Amino acid sequence: MKNKIKLIFTLFCLVLCIGCAKKIEGNIVSLRYNINNGMAGSCEYNISTKERIVFTKECVGMYEANFEKEITKEDLDEIKKIINEQEIYKWDGFDRTLKNVLDGGGFTLSVTFDTEEEIMAHGYMKYPYNYQEASQSLVDYFDHIERP
Repeated sequence: MKNKIKLIFTLFCLVLCIGCAKKIEGNIVSLRYNINNGMAGSCEYNISTKERIVFTKECVGMYEANFEKEITKEDLDEIKKIINEQEIYKWDGFDRTLKNVLDGGGFTLSVTFDTEEEIMAHGYMKYPYNYQEASQSLVDYFDHIERP
């Protein structure tokens, strides 16, 4: 009986906490997003705002490409908008791995903001809720940055 009460209480607390994560208020200071597609290769997207706002893309494997471009504050605002609209901020703390898979895919996301907010997430053959759609939104915007 005690175990059932503990389980019900835990589920109740979990339901209350859904949606606890708050939308990001701060400005992006840095972003690193690595997508690994196993033997097909990987792409890493980076944004740095140290001296100027710079976007880089480095891909290896069948996606081989390198790209660097200075971007604007408006680009950072658009990326933050995607993070908020797609609820990527809820990924913070996600760290799951499907063990015993030797050639799978995964991702690592690290975003820091000037308000000390951050998003740190990692998965290998395990992905957070809405990963496909949210990831595609980010990559689509990164592709937009690359276009002349």
